[in-house]
Amino acid sequence: MHGELDAVAELAGAIRSGERPQPARIVWVSRGPENETTRMPDVLDGGPVVLRRRREADVPKLVRAIELSLPELAQWFGWAQQEPNVVEQRRRTADGERAFDDGTDYEFLLIEDDDVVGGLRLNPSAAPDAAGIGYWVRSDRTGRGYATSATRAATTAAFEHLSHVERVYILMDQANLASVAVPTKLGFLLDREEDRPIEAPGHTGRGFIWVMTRDRWSPQS
Repeated sequence: MHGELDAVAELAGAIRSGERPQPARIVWVSRGPENETTRMPDVLDGGPVVLRRRREADVPKLVRAIELSLPELAQWFGWAQQEPNVVEQRRRTADGERAFDDGTDYEFLLIEDDDVVGGLRLNPSAAPDAAGIGYWVRSDRTGRGYATSATRAATTAAFEHLSHVERVYILMDQANLASVAVPTKLGFLLDREEDRPIEAPGHTGRGFIWVMTRDRWSPQS
C-alpha cells in the first residue's frame, strides 16, 4: 500500500513535466488549487466493515492479517515481497498517527468484530492537486464486498472532507480481475489504459484507469 501511494507524487510530477506517467494500483482524488480540508473522521462507516484510524495498539493484529494474506498480497503489491516486520509496522504506525493529526495522510484499518481484515490509506498531500487511496483485504475475507464497501466510504469521505475534490481515479493492473469489479460496481467509468511498472509477480505492465466525478457520485452506488 505504501509503495503504490508514494507513486502519486511521481505521477503528478510526470503530468506537470509532460512526461508519460507510470501508474500504480491506487485510487486518485483530484482537487482544486485551494487545497482546503476539514477534519477527517477517525472512523468511517464501510457497511460490513468499519474503517478505523490505524493505531499503535492495532499492530499485532495488522501484522497477523498481512501474514495470513502474504501469498496473495505478494502477487500485486511491491511492499508485500517480504514478511511483515513488527518493528517496522510500529514505526509506520507512529508516523501515520502524526500525519493523521496533521491532516497530511490518513491510514485506516478495515475492522470486522474488532479484528483487522484489511487496510486503506487516503493520502491527500502527495501533490498539490492530487491524492490517492490504496487498499487491501485479508485473504480469508475476499469475495465479500469489503473492498467495494471500503472504497465507497473512502470516496465519500474524500468528497466530503477534502475541499474542491472533483475526480476519483482507480488504477490497477489489467490482470487483477478482483479489483476490476470494485470500480464497475461503484459506477466508475473506464477512462483509459496505460503502461505501468512491473513491481510484483502478477503485474502485466498494463493498467486500467477508472474515473468517478463529483457530479456523478452517489454514496449509494
